[in-house]
Amino acid sequence: MGGLDPMASGQHSMHAHGKMNGAAIAAPLIDGQPPQAPRERGVGGKPELTQIALGIGASPSQEGKAAAVNVDVTGLQFAWLFNYKETGINAGELHVPIGQEVQLNMSAQDVIHAFWIPQLRLKQDTIPGRITELRFTPNKLGTYPIVCAELCGSYHGAMRSQMIVDTPEDYQAWVAENLVASNPDLQTAVAINPAELSEGEFLAPYANENQLSVNSEQLSVMRQLTVASSQQNLDFVSNTDY
Repeated sequence: MGGLDPMASGQHSMHAHGKMNGAAIAAPLIDGQPPQAPRERGVGGKPELTQIALGIGASPSQEGKAAAVNVDVTGLQFAWLFNYKETGINAGELHVPIGQEVQLNMSAQDVIHAFWIPQLRLKQDTIPGRITELRFTPNKLGTYPIVCAELCGSYHGAMRSQMIVDTPEDYQAWVAENLVASNPDLQTAVAINPAELSEGEFLAPYANENQLSVNSEQLSVMRQLTVASSQQNLDFVSNTDY
């Protein structure tokens, strides 16, 4: 259950930190006690998550220190959801910055799933009512498929996502873009209701020559034609008998 692929070699693009060499579960359950069934919440009957250190945790030098990026990963039939607690971003794919330690805190909403990045030989179970952990440092830019390696239902084969290892600059740009998308207040500021604007306010963005894709000379001619047309209309009105 969980842990790294037993066929893993040392030649991959991640540094994963294991607490027990050769063990699939880095920190075992309490000695002498069988695993307990998830405790039920009082509302909704959803299992209460139990803080048990299953999986691959921090290296000895990083023990007790927070990772640079913390992401809550939820597996459910049939998708992966990623929540960045520090920013409140919710995403359907995993973005991480190169060279910075990442901690994934993983759980499942329904049945057991297995979070697997084949190219990096990283694999860990996600279990209802339990939190499993995967901690690593990406050191190669690229896009890596994420699949579920535990048969979980009819559409198990479609339970896929991807991890994008970004440069620090690209990662910050992605965070900024998704902060706007996930913040209702910012969405309101960006998506101004055109019905509430005056004609001048509505047309102002289009008066810029860069947005019209015309050069200064063409814009000048257009303005002269507009003035001439307006003058003709005024002359027509003044010479018309009502």
